[in-house]
Amino acid sequence: MCEGVVEIDVEINFMEFTVAVFKDQKSKWYIGQCVEVRGAFSQGRSLEELLSNMKEAISLVVDYRKEEIEKDLDWKNIFYRKVEI
Repeated sequence: MCEGVVEIDVEINFMEFTVAVFKDQKSKWYIGQCVEVRGAFSQGRSLEELLSNMKEAISLVVDYRKEEIEKDLDWKNIFYRKVEI
């Protein structure tokens, strides 16, 4: 390594997940479940709070079940199609 040059090893892990959202009309709370990660649920008083809480919930479940989830999610083969009814 050259003098004055600093090597930085950075690993960027970006994954996008889908959250199914339900708004309880009685309590006005938002409830969410991650479609791709079994066991990742959360809630919030606003949609923004729910989504923030979902990021934490998904992260915790992924960290806990990392190997199992990597086997379940074959990102190269996931795609979405819209259907009309």
